[in-house]
Amino acid sequence: MILSRGRSVNSTSLTATIQPMNTLRTRHGIASGSILAVVAILVAGGLIVLLSVNAGDSNTLPKAGPSGKTTQSQSQSSSPARPPASPVQAAAPSTPSIPDEQKPEASVRVKPATLQLGYVEPGESKTATYEIINESEVPLNLTAPKKGCSCTEILVTPGVIPPGGSREVTAIFTAGLTPTIKNSKVGVLFEKHRSVQVPMKAIVSRKVRAIPQDFRMHKDGSYGGPVSRDKGRIEVTSVDGRPFRVLSAGGQPAIAWPGSGGDPMLPSISHLVAVDLGDHDKETLLDPDGNKFEPFWVFETDHPEAPVVEVRILHKEHRPHRREKEREWVFVENRIVADAVDPGGSTSFEIPIIWNSRDNRTQQIHEVVSMSPDFKAALTGMRADGTKTKAKVTITPESHVEGPFQGTIEFVSREHRAPLTVIGYVNRPGSGSEEVVQ
Repeated sequence: MILSRGRSVNSTSLTATIQPMNTLRTRHGIASGSILAVVAILVAGGLIVLLSVNAGDSNTLPKAGPSGKTTQSQSQSSSPARPPASPVQAAAPSTPSIPDEQKPEASVRVKPATLQLGYVEPGESKTATYEIINESEVPLNLTAPKKGCSCTEILVTPGVIPPGGSREVTAIFTAGLTPTIKNSKVGVLFEKHRSVQVPMKAIVSRKVRAIPQDFRMHKDGSYGGPVSRDKGRIEVTSVDGRPFRVLSAGGQPAIAWPGSGGDPMLPSISHLVAVDLGDHDKETLLDPDGNKFEPFWVFETDHPEAPVVEVRILHKEHRPHRREKEREWVFVENRIVADAVDPGGSTSFEIPIIWNSRDNRTQQIHEVVSMSPDFKAALTGMRADGTKTKAKVTITPESHVEGPFQGTIEFVSREHRAPLTVIGYVNRPGSGSEEVVQ
């Protein structure tokens, strides 16, 4: 082998020299290849991990919708964002209300001490006022009227009554349609003191009234025990002081009570008249012809504003109709006395209907029918009156009726029927007593 610069080298030594160098290069090549392989494996593994992470996050990353706009994934859109939680405020402790009877009495004086309304016509309203005077040394905080009878409305201005001061209270009483003696109380409430109530009395009556208003035939109570009497006396008296005559009683000529010294056919402001059911069976109230006596004993008078005065017969045969449990409506009156009417005419009245529920009514009164041969009846109107409804009923007596009449009407809904007695009067031609009672 010829080297540069013209020098010759022994081939054996050259070969020996080259072999170790080749061996070294071979070892370096193997080592370098191993390192590169390891690096390649690590890089590939990292790429795989990175791709896996990106694939796993693809469900939470925005996606392009059909329109090309970015949309949120289904998992996010189905879970609305929650507002930040606000701190919970502790409820303020409520002041327990003290029962009225546990409060101390208020040192007050009421003037007048009682409210005497006197006579009130059926359906009429009457107003009375009274004054509450604070006689204590501390202010009294009047808060509201005290709830009582639905027939009475209380008007008062809430506020503090200073020591020595006073407050006026107004009571408005509206009478029902049934004659009665109404005893009730009206009052006001105080914040820290017991309520103050005032007795109130009203006599609900037309211009002529009967005393007593009921004729009890049973021994025990209104309808209990055996029938113990069928005769009695009733005082018929003028409320307005106008003299009058009693023209008939129970469909017969009026008879003065023995020993009274009066004559029903002579004008007087008061008459003591007999009630006699002796010709009717005590247990059935049937007469010999099989006719049952009506629920009311009716007096006929010549008073221009009270042609009829009724007395209720308390007998088991006329026990009041009990309201069915499912019936949503009721009326509290047990009879109606209609205005007098000329022959061939009609008369109307309104009666309050009370409902069990104010909002959830499923029943409706759609008809009123007469059960009497003496008159026709018709439902001619229904109107709201606060929480009640007023039903207007028109009564038309038959042509054969003259003077007093009474009979039953029925209020009808799809589910129920309820009876009510109607008493009325058809004006007689002429005014002489000889023409009135034969």
